Amino acid sequence: MAALTVELKYITNQQVVASAFPLLHNLLESFAAVDWSRPERYLEPEIRHGISTFTKISREALSEGLANVSRDIENGTRDKRSGHLRSYSQQDVGYRFV
Repeated sequence: MAALTVELKYITNQQVVASAFPLLHNLLESFAAVDWSRPERYLEPEIRHGISTFTKISREALSEGLANVSRDIENGTRDKRSGHLRSYSQQDVGYRFV
């Protein structure tokens, strides 16, 4: 976070304070990292439609990525790798208040 505030101070010539904005596990909004604890929601078209990042991905890459996510959820790979995230009530995924 220090690098961010230094860069913004350089650009604005103002003192800058940045605070972490951890995301709760059960947010209803749609934006890129909102479902950090519920990756299965990214498989839902209505969730992806609210996330602009998905419009920047080619159809082929999106289809491949969704197939990978679906497979990893179904075969348990996702939970083995990062299922512990489901027990967290919030997570710092890099969003900041400035």
